[in-house]
Amino acid sequence: MELKSFSKLPNFFGLFMKNKECVELLFSLMSGAPDVEDDKKDKKIDWDKEEQKAVKYNYTILGDVFKDENDNEIRAYAYNN
Repeated sequence: MELKSFSKLPNFFGLFMKNKECVELLFSLMSGAPDVEDDKKDKKIDWDKEEQKAVKYNYTILGDVFKDENDNEIRAYAYNN
C-alpha cells in the first residue's frame, strides 16, 4: 500500500527501481511467492524480515525524493495525499 501511494510522487518509482533488492522483492510479491510454501529449507524466506526491509527501503527512497526535489509543490502533494 505504501509503495502504491509513494509511487505517485515524482522520481520515487525510478529510485525504487534502481535498487536491485527492491526490484527482486517486488517481483517476488507480484508472483505470489509469499503465498507458496517452499519445502526446501535452504531457500526458505522470512517474509516478515522482507516486509521490514521493504518498509525501510520505501522510507529511505521517500527521503531521497524530498532531498532531490526542492520544490514545495511536492511537499504539498505529499501532505495532501
